[in-house]
Amino acid sequence: MRALLVAAIATVALWAVAPAGGQSPSLKGTWTGSVQLKTTKVAVRYTFDGARSGTTRYRGKGRTCRGRLTLRTRERGGFVFRDRLVSGSPCTNGDSVFVTPAAGGLSVRVHERRGRITRFTLRKAG
Repeated sequence: MRALLVAAIATVALWAVAPAGGQSPSLKGTWTGSVQLKTTKVAVRYTFDGARSGTTRYRGKGRTCRGRLTLRTRERGGFVFRDRLVSGSPCTNGDSVFVTPAAGGLSVRVHERRGRITRFTLRKAG
């Protein structure tokens, strides 16, 4: 009985936060934030033109890296993108970016090809 009650509460909670009509949460727009990497604070800007693609910009300590996001798959309530380097050096290339809509923003996990994982949150700009 308790398991049934927990399942019912979880279903109601999901229904309350899900967009109308079964649509997926919208990523469209510009999202900004920052992340601390060792001793460098990096400003982060993601711009999505929908849920299929977007651009990235990382700026910190005298360098800027720009990339192009391409949707690979949807899983666990989020979106998995591949980030391909467009400009900047030295910058990582081919990173896997997992984006999940979260309360008040986007939760982001970047898994670099060399193994480092970085987590941060972005907020909708403007």
